[in-house]
Amino acid sequence: ERKNMIFLSGNHERHLKSWANKETIVSQQFQNFTRKELESAGVSSKKVKRFCDALKECFYGEYHGKRILACHGGVSNIPTRIDFIASDQLISGVGKYKDGIQVEKSFCRNVENTILVHGHRNVMNESIHPAPNCYNLENGVEIGGTIRMVSISENDIETKEIVNTNFGHKSETLTKEEMLNLSKMMKNHF
Repeated sequence: ERKNMIFLSGNHERHLKSWANKETIVSQQFQNFTRKELESAGVSSKKVKRFCDALKECFYGEYHGKRILACHGGVSNIPTRIDFIASDQLISGVGKYKDGIQVEKSFCRNVENTILVHGHRNVMNESIHPAPNCYNLENGVEIGGTIRMVSISENDIETKEIVNTNFGHKSETLTKEEMLNLSKMMKNHF
């Protein structure tokens, strides 16, 4: 609820939205695990609905004098008006899932003076900064990869990666204390 926080919608949030709106959930993973974990933790569908209603498809604006487009999927161009980009493209990206690097290179050719920050797809195992003015935050953190972060300041753009050494390839539920420790560790890296 802080004014300086923007949460972006990704492809998996559609399952949260379906659950919160009492619609059919198409993901067996969500139905069999995530939903049960939310309910056992006492997270109500009403609270999730409020969260989902606050999600944005993208951030497009200036920050410390730099024009930034942040979205989950990654896009190859910005038309004359940002609202001409389809929501699905901002959330899932343009092209095929494996086309991430081509989309980033196309963005760099088509758009000047704008930084693209996205996640969602990185099947080619690209770096956090795969193309000029592009930052890819996807790196398989949920399966033992790294969580990637970009910090944009007035004078610099700094990237960080923290290796997930705690969870590997298994599915675990974090305790509140573990979540607070992880959050503190991430904050201390900046």
